[in-house]
Amino acid sequence: MQLTKAEAKVEETYVVEERMPKTNKTKATTEANDTSEAANASSGEDTQPQTVKKTKKRTVPFPLYNIEKEYYGTPSLSTEQIKLCKERLRQYEKRDDDKAKTDKAKNDFETTIYALRDWVHEDENLPFVGSADAQDVILNILREAEDWLEDEGYSAKYADYAAKFAELNRIFT
Repeated sequence: MQLTKAEAKVEETYVVEERMPKTNKTKATTEANDTSEAANASSGEDTQPQTVKKTKKRTVPFPLYNIEKEYYGTPSLSTEQIKLCKERLRQYEKRDDDKAKTDKAKNDFETTIYALRDWVHEDENLPFVGSADAQDVILNILREAEDWLEDEGYSAKYADYAAKFAELNRIFT
């Protein structure tokens, strides 16, 4: 289906004053008019032509391509705008997923540091740790990891946390 022509018609109503044409009058009206004309003539006034108000209508064609579009409320989005919105939504979802993944990795890394430090300080684990010097070495490694977490860890990404966690696992396994 194809629209080839669209047109609206506006009907305009207006009032016009028209002069009455002079017509042959009957004797009774002529005599009445003669007396009134004589009275007008004696007073020195000219008689004004009679006018009648008539209501007329005219139809004006109005092509629809001349109409300005006015939107009330929120206009609907174009297909291109919908695609852009969906892409932006995917980017936001990816950002949120990355943020959640990074937060989980940070929490796991921090939990591992504190759990290892608590494990080293327990008296029952001294035979597994070894001497006091070995215990100091382990605590220094954990302290360095905690310092990294406090300094650079706030702006680190998931890959950074995964690398640090893998390093701790490599050292303590």
